[in-house]
Amino acid sequence: MFEDIQLTPHFKLSEFTKTTSHFRNVPTANDIDNIRRVAMHLEFIRTALNKPIRIESDYRSKEVNKDKGGSSTSLHLVGLAADIDISNVDYKEMPRFMHAVVMADPYEIKFNSSKIMHISWSIKSIIND
Repeated sequence: MFEDIQLTPHFKLSEFTKTTSHFRNVPTANDIDNIRRVAMHLEFIRTALNKPIRIESDYRSKEVNKDKGGSSTSLHLVGLAADIDISNVDYKEMPRFMHAVVMADPYEIKFNSSKIMHISWSIKSIIND
């Protein structure tokens, strides 16, 4: 089953597709390719920090995205956006953390709360990896 695919040394596909919604959240083969690319970027950040990263949300089916109140143009729909828990990053480590994030060449970075960061990659930039 796709849920057990090891994408990188520290990330499995199931971490990117989990949801609390009652709707199915099954990515296509193309979505899985995008998720794998995002996982590689997050692996880079994790390695740079030497700290685990917990994924709160990544891939969302149309139904899950609508249930979560997401935008109809959200990059979560194609697996190119991740909401990650950064509660394990100490305030003093934020410059190093942000440097690692920027080096992962994101399209957008937003803080959804004091503990959750939204990072997305454009389709163009992720395909050129």
